[in-house]
Amino acid sequence: MLHYLYILNYRSLRSEAVELDNPTFLVGPNGAGKSNLVDILSLLSEAMESPLAAIFKRRGGFENVVHRGAKKQQSTIGFRLVLRRLNDSVERASYDLFLRGHSDYGIEVEQECCEVKVRDGTTTGFQRKASSDHDRGFAWEGDAGKPNLGPSTLALPLIGDSRLTPVFDFLSNMKAYSIDPSMLRSNQERYGNRELYEDG
Repeated sequence: MLHYLYILNYRSLRSEAVELDNPTFLVGPNGAGKSNLVDILSLLSEAMESPLAAIFKRRGGFENVVHRGAKKQQSTIGFRLVLRRLNDSVERASYDLFLRGHSDYGIEVEQECCEVKVRDGTTTGFQRKASSDHDRGFAWEGDAGKPNLGPSTLALPLIGDSRLTPVFDFLSNMKAYSIDPSMLRSNQERYGNRELYEDG
């Protein structure tokens, strides 16, 4: 279960912390940020399977989703998720992702961290931080093996450590739907067991 979500500089959400329960209902006027919050979950899910450049291109580019109040030199978009009860053995897990725009390759992973705590009290994970010297790549800490990464490539989808798989599975399987009543009123073809489309 997604228990906590911190958001930095994403669209209308400047710096927000949201604590979630099961279920959680988002209620508010137009422009309050409900759709932006849901879009973050879609973005993170897509990031487990698609390049960051493609994900942000579908949203009009990185500069289009950075909060307008963010200063150019501080144009970082960030997310922190705290997860609970992912399976019988994982007590708690967290995933942090902070991205910034870069003139040479569009988007750079500024920081990516993943930590999994199992019921026996042991933890595993990694922390990756971009170096200020771009020729040196990035700093890596943790007991998970370091994959070969470019500046705009996420580690979690590539790391292949089974101890971190519950976090990857949770993120990649998140789905967001924007139900379109006009689509539901029209005749629908039968698609067998395929997943529900985004419009319902």
